[in-house]
Amino acid sequence: MSELSDNPALRATGDQLVERVLTAGVDGLGPWRSAEAVATEALAAEGDPEPAIQRLLVAHRRMVGATGFATSIGGALALVVGLPADVTSYHVAAARLSAAIAHLRGYDLAAPQVRSLVLITLLGEEGTSLLAQHGVSTDGKDVLTALSGLSTAELSELNRSVGYQLVAKFGQRGAVNLVKLVPFVGGGVGAGVNMVGITTTARSARTLFLPRPVAGRFAGPGVTVIDQ
Repeated sequence: MSELSDNPALRATGDQLVERVLTAGVDGLGPWRSAEAVATEALAAEGDPEPAIQRLLVAHRRMVGATGFATSIGGALALVVGLPADVTSYHVAAARLSAAIAHLRGYDLAAPQVRSLVLITLLGEEGTSLLAQHGVSTDGKDVLTALSGLSTAELSELNRSVGYQLVAKFGQRGAVNLVKLVPFVGGGVGAGVNMVGITTTARSARTLFLPRPVAGRFAGPGVTVIDQ
């Protein structure tokens, strides 16, 4: 982590990637529909949250596996400096899927803790290790409960750490020689890698976003919003 966080270029790239992921993937931007919108549509089609989640996974696997899907974003999503277009777009799609799962299971996507956990799911199994590095223990309790103990500043730092990890995982040209570790970056992320990755994100989201009681929606520490 120190090698990444001490590199200004990587730090800026990670911060920018996190911003794009949350803005476009969770809230929606231009042609990118919001996570809540796609979740609502899937629920209307399936009638139950769990089949709706599976429907969304199939649709997003198809999306990220399609060649040239990154170009469909047009000018609505500025590229993250130093990362290929399809890497940025892939993470936006993966975040939207994760956030849609969260919404279907009863979480308010405006809650900072929920947004941070969406980012964590992009790391798959590595996300649990990152939480531990930030003092968040998930042993025997819901992860959102643990995240509720972090301050706003601590949540922001956690988000930045996710950005560092994502940049390290997928590489940045000329930065700490990461391209040698991720040889497919030069030609863009392959369809198969995308599909496996987004399936892993969905699995992580299903594990971390446990279904909430139907009485209300998690909206922050100790806050439950009763849907009208």
